[in-house]
Amino acid sequence: DEGLKGDYPAAEKVDRTIIRIGQRRNDPAMTAVGQTLGGGVLREAGDYNAGLAMFREALAYYDRDPKPSVEKMSVCQGLGITYLQQGNFRLALTNLQRALHLARELHDPRGIIPALNSLGELFRTQGQPERALELYEQARREVGDDSAWNMAFIFNNIGMAYEAMGESGKAIENINRSRVVAKKVNFRPRVATALAVLGQLHLAANEPAEAARNYQQSLDLSRELHDKASQARALVGLSETLRSRKQFAPALDDVNAAIQIYRDVEAHDALIDAQTEAGRCLLSLGKTEEAASAFDAAISEMEKLRGQVVGGAEESERFFGPRIAPYHEMVALLLDEGKPEDALIIAERASARALLDILANGRSQTPLPPNDRAAEQSARLDAKLAVANRRLQEEKADSSPAQLERLSADLNHLRAEREIFDAQSTSRETVPSAQPLTLAELSPLLRKGKNVLLKFVVTPDRTFLFVVSEKDGTPSLQTFAVALAENDLARRVAEFRALLAERGLDWQEPAHALYTTLLQSSEALWKSASSLTIIPDGPLWELPCHALQNAQHHSLLEEHAVSYAPSLAFLARVRAKATLEPKAPRLFALADPALAPKKSDAATFSAPLIDKAWETLPASDKQVAELEKIYAPAENLVLTGAAAREDTFKHRAGDFDILHFATHGVINDRAPLYSYLLMSQRDLSPNEDGLLEAWELTRMKLHARLAVLSACETARGKISDGEGTIGLAWAFLAAGCPAEVVSQWKVDSAVDGELMVNFHRRLRAGVPAAEALRLASLDLAKNENYRHPFYWAPFIVIGE
Repeated sequence: DEGLKGDYPAAEKVDRTIIRIGQRRNDPAMTAVGQTLGGGVLREAGDYNAGLAMFREALAYYDRDPKPSVEKMSVCQGLGITYLQQGNFRLALTNLQRALHLARELHDPRGIIPALNSLGELFRTQGQPERALELYEQARREVGDDSAWNMAFIFNNIGMAYEAMGESGKAIENINRSRVVAKKVNFRPRVATALAVLGQLHLAANEPAEAARNYQQSLDLSRELHDKASQARALVGLSETLRSRKQFAPALDDVNAAIQIYRDVEAHDALIDAQTEAGRCLLSLGKTEEAASAFDAAISEMEKLRGQVVGGAEESERFFGPRIAPYHEMVALLLDEGKPEDALIIAERASARALLDILANGRSQTPLPPNDRAAEQSARLDAKLAVANRRLQEEKADSSPAQLERLSADLNHLRAEREIFDAQSTSRETVPSAQPLTLAELSPLLRKGKNVLLKFVVTPDRTFLFVVSEKDGTPSLQTFAVALAENDLARRVAEFRALLAERGLDWQEPAHALYTTLLQSSEALWKSASSLTIIPDGPLWELPCHALQNAQHHSLLEEHAVSYAPSLAFLARVRAKATLEPKAPRLFALADPALAPKKSDAATFSAPLIDKAWETLPASDKQVAELEKIYAPAENLVLTGAAAREDTFKHRAGDFDILHFATHGVINDRAPLYSYLLMSQRDLSPNEDGLLEAWELTRMKLHARLAVLSACETARGKISDGEGTIGLAWAFLAAGCPAEVVSQWKVDSAVDGELMVNFHRRLRAGVPAAEALRLASLDLAKNENYRHPFYWAPFIVIGE
């Protein structure tokens, strides 16, 4: 009871008394009870290592009995939460999953609720708030009473999940509900937490006075409760608030106090943000050397924690993206100090890390030693997911909104179950990612002066451009700063892309304006190059740079073959592994898959994630028929209609050199690895749903040198800081394709067929992919009906 109220010293005294009495009486059961209680109190007070020691001793006693017990469940839960707060995600997942398993064996909601809640915290911390929200809602259903004391935890966590999803209104609503419940039951530690979260929300809304008030109240209460971790969180928030008011010295004092606390309790994840904040304060005070040390310390912590992320490289990406700030701060600092090569190395350390992990390790995640039980569970989960997906598709047109909502909830629940199972049953390889390249090592990418590399880094305040070109036979680096903040850049890019995608007539002026802003100052360095490789960042992944126009109203594509890439290290890796192309590349093509009939109309089928219906694609049949003639007919595999099956692709695609898809693509912005390409909906096998989802691709081993996704918006997805666009395009790169052709907006199927056939003819003749696409696009633009970039500019080449 004292711990619930937050009087941790008094609670610890009681718990240690229980332990001493148990030891004197030679009563290990009593001792273990005291250790379990004491571990929880020490953790809440911020003494994580001492808490872990007590939990481990208690578990050693309880594990003597193989039967499930409430005591064993409670200790596993305590261990899981403590490891999570230290940033040890692997051990946190192991113990929380064990706690949940024991609670379900015991049919004990008192154990199920905190285990679900804590598992949600793990996923939220790793950058998966949607998955976390699903687990929080499961815990809420288990409680069944929104006024119960443990809803203070759950409402608080729901609020933080909505905050991470950018839904501040729902976040504030749930944080306030947490405060109401916490005050009602005198759960003071949760009140302190809720105040800190409210401070963060007000600061994000540019309300520093309200933020400071909430942070200060949280700090005062945390000090009264002797809660070190909550004190540190409030101090970091106060530092950010003071810095926003240009009170840099007191801001630095506050964050330094927080750093000391986090070091004492070994809260490594929280330390990243605190050290980054310290660097910003030091930079504002003109102490650049000390600022660089602070940013470097944050980066070092980040590198350590990446190895603790549970699951595969996709989970690593979700964890890494929101924590990219110290890398960007260091890039800006080094450029301001005139150290461009050092800045480029740091920028590369923040680029495509998860993708490089996958390629370095051979796959996104490595299974643990197999066992029959795990294999059966995996197959069962796959089958349940396939059934849930199929049912949602079948009911889309004829069911009520309430029924569709229930079906969607069932599907999300199964996805959460699969992700947790995958995280627990796999381990990430320890093979490190490819190291960032030095300037000298970039020489092969320049192709003896014919290619120039343009790498962008977009920070909240400025945008930087690194230009690597060849000078006197060696690589040369120059950098350019663009006085354009990330939000402004994102707005301009979105407006321009929309103009092209919607066939707007007034596209040329913004095309020239963006060229002037982003490229004109560096033009002399790459004007004579035959090709350009662009490494975008942030919102620039949505920008069709090849459609930008210079002062002579020539698009970039008219004068250069343009390709895109997630990082320089990625390009170097795929170029180093490239082999001689076969004289007769084998083509795998899939087009116009058969749709499942429905009552109202057998020719269309409603997609579950978009409002428009799927339609048959007769033009794509003609497209792949032409492609079959271009490649070696006897070596090709072309699937259409009912033959365009998902299981056939999974079993056969690894044998082919060129992959071509002319089918519907659906992008899931909120959960990008559930984006998919539509396959045949007829005669489905039990474990398939006819949707080739991105997460399934990341588990495949493809050997194709090029994948062509001739579907709508296949280049799009969720923009992840440093990683690029996570979705179908990223998944094909992760599966082993070094290059791909993808679309940035919805395409005209008839025009698309003409462009694609033209592209493949040139590709088959030995023309590199970027140049083949350039020539095919310019040929299309010669037709007066297709001069708008909507027709000739949707497709881009990503990779080498």
